[in-house]
Amino acid sequence: MFQGPEWITDTEKENQTRLSIHELGSYLENNRIFFNEALCDKIEAILADSHNIAVEMKIAKSNESRNQNYNKRGINLPVEELLEPSNTWHALDEKVQKQIKSARLELAQEFRILIGVS
Repeated sequence: MFQGPEWITDTEKENQTRLSIHELGSYLENNRIFFNEALCDKIEAILADSHNIAVEMKIAKSNESRNQNYNKRGINLPVEELLEPSNTWHALDEKVQKQIKSARLELAQEFRILIGVS
């Protein structure tokens, strides 16, 4: 939402996110033998969370688009419905900033151990 009024119709970031998640998942599957199972599980958990966040953000964009269409037609929605996309976006952003970042830092430490720099 903070990306400007085109955030609803801009699909470039969403497409890149889906592609990145898919590429990392494929990479993991092709190289699973080189990593211990616990590390693979952590990466898969991050991928699953990332996928779910991307889906929820797409839903928030769709809901905001619906809200704007209703507004243009003069249909008044309850405040809760109007704020739902914004609230969802904020919650997901917080999840990315806290949980995903924490998981990434944990993975970084695992990789340091694997390559012997920790």
